[in-house]
Amino acid sequence: MTPAFTAAVAHSEELVSPVAVAELIESCEKQLDGQVPTAGLLFAGIDVDHQVVLDGFAARWPRLQLIGCTTDGEL
Repeated sequence: MTPAFTAAVAHSEELVSPVAVAELIESCEKQLDGQVPTAGLLFAGIDVDHQVVLDGFAARWPRLQLIGCTTDGEL
């Protein structure tokens, strides 16, 4: 039976945006164990290439509803 709610949390310290996205997706996929995410929260630093990050997630999960910001990513 699939749980009603599953959360995956991923983190990357990588400075190269495409590599960071690959790390994040790999980590989330392991935690989701075959489930397809429907929503996501993204916190990213101001030095990240945001379009690369968004494109990477959209390529992997085209129907993912994603919201996020930069300021909390600086914690």
